[in-house]
Amino acid sequence: MSSATTQLAQVVSIRFAPDMLARLDEAAAHRACTRSEIIKEAVAGHLDNLFWFDRAVRQGLDDLQANRVASHAQGKNAERGREQ
Repeated sequence: MSSATTQLAQVVSIRFAPDMLARLDEAAAHRACTRSEIIKEAVAGHLDNLFWFDRAVRQGLDDLQANRVASHAQGKNAERGREQ
């Protein structure tokens, strides 16, 4: 069991437009789970993506600052070398 599930949960209120709520209910019915489970899974996945993206951008900026980058032309030349 993860630490997130062993901690005391807090209630958060959120409003959905009727069409989004209908989609949420359809997804929950299709997967035989609750609205809450669908929302938790969606938020967790989105947060994972946000944090991954932020790390990737920071790494790219660090690489740029440290001059660990290649120009477009260098990349194209390297690609041509692999094709031969």
